[in-house]
Amino acid sequence: MAIGTFQPSVEVKNQGSMLGLFSTDDILSGQVIFKLEGEIIAQPTRTSLQIGMNEHIEDQRIAFTNHNCNPTAFVYDGYLITKRNIKAGDEITIDYNLTEEIVTHPFICNCCGRIITGKNSTLYRNLLLWIYLHSSLLISSAKKGSQLR
Repeated sequence: MAIGTFQPSVEVKNQGSMLGLFSTDDILSGQVIFKLEGEIIAQPTRTSLQIGMNEHIEDQRIAFTNHNCNPTAFVYDGYLITKRNIKAGDEITIDYNLTEEIVTHPFICNCCGRIITGKNSTLYRNLLLWIYLHSSLLISSAKKGSQLR
């Protein structure tokens, strides 16, 4: 069942435990799906899309556009464009590692199993790894310390 329709070619639908943006029509490769519209903000949010340095747009359709390492669409010059032919009922996805400098809420990708953190976030990935390793060491040390008592 459709949650909401934005224009004739896309709709937001429930996909298990998540919402996603889906095509209601067949759309040819290279075709504009829609023009990005919404408030431009300086700081990224979980639902925004980066459109420039310190520029992010809160487009309610993009908010429901999920990540995929082999996406069906890409963003160019303020437009969401099909990367390949899309059939009615297909999910419209983008690659967050190509659109975001740093993803505000990193996650493990369902298709590749890697942590999705953005295109220029090596420092951020290293920080996450450092936190993980050091928290593991602290937990391990705490467990050993409590066993000695």
